[in-house]
Parts: sequence; C-alpha cells; structure tokens
Amino acid sequence: MQDSVDKKELLEELRRISSGLKARTELFGHSGVLYLPKAKRPEPCASGLARYDGGPEGFGAFAPCARHPLWGGVAFGCWTVGSAAAIWGAPVSGPNLAPFSEDGLLQLGRMLNWLAGEIKAQAPDMDGFRLIAAGRCIEGGELSVGDAGQKALPAIESWLAGTGVKTVLLLGDSARAALMPGVEPPLGKGFASKGRNLVPTLPPDEIAASQALKKEAHAHLKALILSIQP
Repeated sequence: MQDSVDKKELLEELRRISSGLKARTELFGHSGVLYLPKAKRPEPCASGLARYDGGPEGFGAFAPCARHPLWGGVAFGCWTVGSAAAIWGAPVSGPNLAPFSEDGLLQLGRMLNWLAGEIKAQAPDMDGFRLIAAGRCIEGGELSVGDAGQKALPAIESWLAGTGVKTVLLLGDSARAALMPGVEPPLGKGFASKGRNLVPTLPPDEIAASQALKKEAHAHLKALILSIQP
C-alpha cells in the first residue's frame, strides 16, 4: 500500500514540475527571451569588376579586391594564326587558379597548328598568348559572367584592332557571349560583326574529351578557312 501511495505522490510531483516548466516557458516566450535577434547581414563588397590584360605569367597575382581574396569572373585567351585569331573564353575563379585546362590547351594547340599549315602561316606560340580577364570578389553578391565578359570586351576589341585580323574563331560560350551578345548562330557558321567574320565553335576542353566533337570542331575549322580574308 505504501508503494502505491509513494508512486501516486511521485506522479503528482512530476505533473507539478511539468506544469511549472510549461508556465515558465510561456512566460519567457511572451517576454521575447526565447527569440534571438537575427544577425545583420554584412553589406556586399563594393569593389566592383576589375580587368586583367597581360600575359599568363602575371595572372596569378590578379586580385580584383584588396580585402577579399576569393573572386570569380571570366578569362579570354587570345592567339593569332596568320590573318586569323582564336579567342577561348572560360569562367575562372581565384586566387591563383589556371584559367584553362592542360588538356584543352593541348587540343587547341593541335587545332591551331593544323590551321596554320592549311593557310601557310606560322604556328602560334601557345604559351605566349594574350590573357584578358574580368572578375569581382565573391563578397560583392551574385556575379554575372555576361557582365564580366562585357567588362573585358574593350580590351579584347583593342587587341583585335592591333592584330588587324578579320576572321576570329570563338571557342566556347563565354567567348561567343562577349563578342556576339544576344546572337546565337549555329556553330561553325560565320557571323559578320564590326568588319570581322566571327565563327563560333566548341571549347577546347570539351573537344578534347570526345572523338565526335573533334570531328565537329574540325569541320568548323574548315568553314573558318573558307571565310579568311587576306
């Protein structure tokens, strides 16, 4: 009998404790104690887009923002082959990341060496290309690759004007979007712009990974040769 009484008293005590805790919880909730203030979001970095224009050897030191080391943007490798030019555009991030893959550069070298032989031009120096890039620190909010491409465009146009070429092979979507904004012609088909003939094709790293794409890109090079102006 005593055990039954003790259990009944214990249960009653537990109910009182539970009821008391519930009352305190409601009281704290009404007073706002249980609700932590929301952390204020930091203001986006206002450093803006910066541009790099030089050789690949100096690109590792490119830093769009002095306060934040991480950044994103787009890079353009620019080569000349006789009276033609090739521009490979690709998204890039830093710090100190190579903008183009080794496989892609090897594939592009094979393509441009073949092109040079066909048009009787000197083979390009694949290591001595012009590198133009634009980017912004990732603390600045959402980054548009298109905006970065347009930031780089004046330097690309200046480089093209200096070479005097009239036919340009655009490798990859980033190159096409920068020099042909709002235009999406079929790959391998020429498009006239600012007195030049632009021929879009696939990015070299994708070409390198597929035998079928190698054949497709080779057909684009043949179309480019037909459009080269002396």
